[in-house]
Amino acid sequence: MKNLGEKIREKRNDLGWSLDELARKSRVSKAYLSQLETGESERPSAEILYNIAIALELSIAELLGKKLKINRERDRFISKSLEKAAVEQGWSSADVKMLLGIALRTKKDLKPEDWVHIYETIRREINRRKFY
Repeated sequence: MKNLGEKIREKRNDLGWSLDELARKSRVSKAYLSQLETGESERPSAEILYNIAIALELSIAELLGKKLKINRERDRFISKSLEKAAVEQGWSSADVKMLLGIALRTKKDLKPEDWVHIYETIRREINRRKFY
């Protein structure tokens, strides 16, 4: 079984990225990423794991080699693109929940920028209706 550093390096190489590029996209220092990849550091914080996973377009569970357990009755699957858009835009959980309803009615694979467009359109309409 691959360790965390090996998984990071493998995915980074699959994407054709240098350490510099992953550092920029994840907002994690190149030196620290190198330590993770070489096994010099093995216990990154949750925030670091999250930033790396988002940059590599993986879930934290995938990055750690774990299966994500979802209670379909209680939880709804959040796509990686919606999760990425929510983090980048600083959306609340209520905003994400509202957007989840939209995702369930479309078969299209949306990109983070699609989610931003949908969110902004809904917010504009809500604000427009407040004035009537």
